[in-house]
Amino acid sequence: KAQLDLYRIVQEVLNNVVKHAQASEVQMQAHHDGRQLVLRIADKGVGFDTDQQMESGGFGLTSIRQRVKSLHGSLRLTNTPGHGTTVELSLPLSRLKGSSSHRVD
Repeated sequence: KAQLDLYRIVQEVLNNVVKHAQASEVQMQAHHDGRQLVLRIADKGVGFDTDQQMESGGFGLTSIRQRVKSLHGSLRLTNTPGHGTTVELSLPLSRLKGSSSHRVD
């Protein structure tokens, strides 16, 4: 379940980039320190009005927040209208370790 939640978070962030950002570039970085997985997705798009988006309660951001919370993680959204958006989340690796693992070489 936790790995699926992480997949859905990334899927929703990238979906938002495609649908709304008009981005010329997207970068995704992931690393861990043995305890936390840190994932950063940054686009060079149009950005958006964070306050307006919070008030409208967009389903995508709401879903991302709920999934991050269910994984006991933290979410930071940095936005500059006209310059892009960065989504950074930190999740405890202990929540992501499941009975199945997949290795890509």
